[in-house]
Amino acid sequence: MRISPDRLLGFRALAAAVLFVLASSTAPVRAAEIDPDADRILRQMSDHLAGLEAFSVDTDASTEVMLRNGQKVQLNASGSGSFERKRGFRFRREGAIADVELVFDGANLTLYVAELNGYRTIEVEGGNDAALDEVSASFGVEAAGGVDLLYANPYEGLHYDIERGDYFGETLIGRVRAHHLAYRAADIDWQRAVRRMRTSLSSPRCVGSQAAQS
Repeated sequence: MRISPDRLLGFRALAAAVLFVLASSTAPVRAAEIDPDADRILRQMSDHLAGLEAFSVDTDASTEVMLRNGQKVQLNASGSGSFERKRGFRFRREGAIADVELVFDGANLTLYVAELNGYRTIEVEGGNDAALDEVSASFGVEAAGGVDLLYANPYEGLHYDIERGDYFGETLIGRVRAHHLAYRAADIDWQRAVRRMRTSLSSPRCVGSQAAQS
């Protein structure tokens, strides 16, 4: 079943009711306070990802949401996918809000929503980066989780609107030693654990939106 634009908007409204994420602001901010070690590790991780022509991933993600009454709720999701710089990508994400599958074949971007038993396809020009922009703009936050790591230049997007970045030393993620980074942007706090290896790989991040409290 093909999803009509009106029905897709209803799906996005449902996601927005549970997860409150604000669009990035273009207003100037004060000079960011970033720990040199945090910046170095984030850049190394981004450069490594940008240099991969193809890769596959399995993910477990937690998103922390602050309700209007101040209570924090954690939403969990799991997923898997494959990515090729020159050919496109395919990702599946199963979580508290919805189960979705995204496919980009180099020309067409398709979203399938299991709860609606339907799909929507959009023609995209400009390769993977343009398709990733379209994911966020057209399909909403539940479909877009983690796309910031897939761009040709991940570092540029991760650093957008950043106000502060801290390095909290090493931690253990699944018995693997990793560097613990914490960043604050204008409307969102996020953390990332980066595996302590010569070639730095990213492991799942936790995101909490300050904007969810009112």
